[in-house]
Amino acid sequence: MELREALAVERAAHLATHAHGANDSSAPEPKEVPGEERLRKPQPYRERGHGVLALGREKLQHPQAGIVAQGAVVRAQIARRSFSQQNAPHFAWSFRAYIKNGLYVIGGEKYPMPGGSGPLTAHTRFMPHPRRSQRPSGISPLFTAEVVDDAAQATNKPLAARVRPRDLDEYVGQPHLVGPGRVLRKAIDARLLPSMILWGPPGTGKTTLAGIAARRAKARFVALSAVSAGVADLRRVIEEARQLAAVTGERTVVFIDEIHRFNKAQQDAVLPFVEEGTITLIGATTENPSFEVISALLSRTRVFVLQPLGDDDVRLIVERALADPRGLNGTVSVEPDALGALVVVANGDARVALNTLELASDAQAADANGVRRVDLASVKDALQRRSLVYDREGDSHYDTISAFIKSLRGSDPDGSLYWLMRMIDAGEDPMFIARRLVILAGEDVGLADPQALILASAAQQAVHLIGMPEGYYPLAEATVYLALAPKSDSIKRAHAALAADVEGTRADPVPLHLRNAATGLMRGLGYGKGYRYAHDAAEHFDPAETFLPDSLSGRRYYEPTDLGAEAALKARLEELRRRVTESRREEPPGGL
Repeated sequence: MELREALAVERAAHLATHAHGANDSSAPEPKEVPGEERLRKPQPYRERGHGVLALGREKLQHPQAGIVAQGAVVRAQIARRSFSQQNAPHFAWSFRAYIKNGLYVIGGEKYPMPGGSGPLTAHTRFMPHPRRSQRPSGISPLFTAEVVDDAAQATNKPLAARVRPRDLDEYVGQPHLVGPGRVLRKAIDARLLPSMILWGPPGTGKTTLAGIAARRAKARFVALSAVSAGVADLRRVIEEARQLAAVTGERTVVFIDEIHRFNKAQQDAVLPFVEEGTITLIGATTENPSFEVISALLSRTRVFVLQPLGDDDVRLIVERALADPRGLNGTVSVEPDALGALVVVANGDARVALNTLELASDAQAADANGVRRVDLASVKDALQRRSLVYDREGDSHYDTISAFIKSLRGSDPDGSLYWLMRMIDAGEDPMFIARRLVILAGEDVGLADPQALILASAAQQAVHLIGMPEGYYPLAEATVYLALAPKSDSIKRAHAALAADVEGTRADPVPLHLRNAATGLMRGLGYGKGYRYAHDAAEHFDPAETFLPDSLSGRRYYEPTDLGAEAALKARLEELRRRVTESRREEPPGGL
């Protein structure tokens, strides 16, 4: 039964139980009931089976009372409260309602009138039929006049919402998840829907997939946005799910969009109900759930990663929207170069492509055949500027800076400049980029080119001084220099060896000859005794002196490379170490 038909039935039930009797001449005619066209002629029960029979003209044995199945009432109450808040796929009510021989029947099951024969069940309750101006206390009306026709609603929806896929046969992309034989596809087909987190960039079908999965599972679908919903909303939905399951056995799928915006307390609130199965949770996020979703909730869900749509996928979605009766229905024509540009600028985001197409087509006047023609100029004008997926505190931020650093380390100035420009174009903080350049100069270039650290620091100061957009030039200069500079990680490797020894060996006291003898008492205790002053030796180097604790004698941490300026440092170090070896005492306390 369509929603508008159920509305007609509800109003018809009110007419049938008018205070003056069902046959009162003052009762409205069926044509005054919205959606009554298919219900105008009452027929015997056996001819229509479980169809809708009563429109207000059938006489009741008990005109002031009837029985309504509690499950249907609960379902309708929930729908009335949440229908306007849900962006759920279109659905049809599964029950039938009619009045026959004094019985108000829902779902094809008959329940006796008060005083009639037959047992009552746990899923029924008596209640007076309401008049048009009267409702039973505590019971919401099944449907209200505010519910409008689906066709009227569709005209106000964006193109992306109107052409949203209704089943997996229409779903485009993500073959690794919903392709034949895949685990998620098997679970959806078997109606064994697990709680899950859908992680992927915008416009890749997370909301659509959740709605399709719920429909396949024949479950109630409740959509919440973590941006606006709170713990109170979650508790209300969970209580409705518990009530509905107890009465009808129907499952509830709660879809939480942008679930990463829920704080820990909000995620904790839903945790026990996911664990006990009161609801099936589907969360959607563009951020890494490892960082944004609490571990307890992750352990009770499955994480499925959605990939950006390919160009062919986006092209197919646009072409379908052009022809789909729910979409543009053949009233818009897109030139080939405009379609290509639309696919490219979408960047794997179907919503961007459809929104741009809709805006571009709305701006065009129809020709004599009623067709609006979209060219390349109109697509560029509609988009204005390509939108890059980038969040200065999210995965895109870290992924892009990672690509930038790896390009520099790999000595590729072209790749380095590309990722630099991607960050600048997306609005990244230029001082963040400059700091990373300084870090790389010390970590990856190191002593192979000591000038790199000086130049990177100068670039950081220049950007701080002049700002953007001119700050691009010192950033780009430092980027190219660091990419082409010889690389050495000897300082980083020394750091790793040092950290291991500091952590894994005993913290011996500083040898006495290396301590500072600042007072007479300290000198009396032997502080500084035996220290060999380097400037007193030839070439200002005394090979007999030692500087490590006895337990680490002979340990070497710095191992220079043969690259760039570090080659000269390596030769110098080898000479010093040779002299130390030659002059080492029989029981040296340490080594260089």
